[in-house]
Amino acid sequence: MTVAGLNQWDPMPVPIKTLIALLLFLAVGAIAGGSVILSDPSGAFAQMSPRDLAGSPFPDFFMPGLVLLIVLGFGSALAAFLLWKLPGRVSGSSYKSPSSDTADGCNRSTPPWAWPCSRC
Repeated sequence: MTVAGLNQWDPMPVPIKTLIALLLFLAVGAIAGGSVILSDPSGAFAQMSPRDLAGSPFPDFFMPGLVLLIVLGFGSALAAFLLWKLPGRVSGSSYKSPSSDTADGCNRSTPPWAWPCSRC
């Protein structure tokens, strides 16, 4: 049975795999960008002007580079890892409903994000 990218033989749906791939793409770019900015906080190596920081609370690019590296880089990598290693807890593939058929006619034996109708 396939419902919106959910295959009963595949424990991880296609949308979750796509999300993991996008998170890894973001993580690689943010880790590379944050590392470049932290290697030279003046911004000269990355061809950024200190005028770009006019009106911000930062005197140089150290803090923005650190946020880019830690939050966007390592945070995205951690989110992708958790989605990959804990698919049942994160994506709902181990979702068990007490009753599969309800009074409104919806079959709730699939995870909530795979319900095909909005009234469920």
